[in-house]
Amino acid sequence: TFTANLFGEYAGADCSWTITSPDDVVVTGEGNPFVTSFDTVGTYSVKLEAGTAPAVTKSNYFRVVPAEIAVAVGDSLADAVAAAENGTVIKLADGEHPLSAELVLDKNVSLLGGGWDRCTIRQTVNKRAIRMHARGACIQGVTVTGGHAREYRYAYGGGLQITGDGGTARWCRFTDNKSDAYYGDGGGVGIGSPYGIVSHSIIDNCADSRSIGGGACFGKVSKTETTA
Repeated sequence: TFTANLFGEYAGADCSWTITSPDDVVVTGEGNPFVTSFDTVGTYSVKLEAGTAPAVTKSNYFRVVPAEIAVAVGDSLADAVAAAENGTVIKLADGEHPLSAELVLDKNVSLLGGGWDRCTIRQTVNKRAIRMHARGACIQGVTVTGGHAREYRYAYGGGLQITGDGGTARWCRFTDNKSDAYYGDGGGVGIGSPYGIVSHSIIDNCADSRSIGGGACFGKVSKTETTA
């Protein structure tokens, strides 16, 4: 629902609104306030004309973002993440969701599966499965498998890497992931952020090239939290 109000010296003036949707559908109306609603996700332009002799014209824009995206088996998880905005919840159907590139969560989105025994995110190429660097980003209720962090010098977090602004993984399983480099650590999970949290999760059958932190590795951070 979109609500527009006119304040200040033009509060009582006649006004007209013109809103153009991302697919070029034009909605017009008059009044203060002006209320309407939209379903199409994307950027909308707004033009206001207020007063007379001469009228004052102002333009601006706003975005409509998806509150929830449902991803069925066979749908592209990467496309869903690309379409999401801060606050979007992405719900994964039970089954396996393949990746063909590293999945990057750099927005405050939640990726929710129905349980690690029911929902799997599988990396199908020699890439890390998921990289997360947004404080409000979250993955929950999934198994992450097949991830392979590969670098020449240093690699960590084959299944999940949390860097920068952090992120949270809870009630997940990280299995059959690996890191491979001259300094390869944390085949399952690698946390290099003071705001990285992994809780109530299982890390098993993961490996690294140095056999130091095959399951998980943690950088020099002070606020990383892990719980069983």
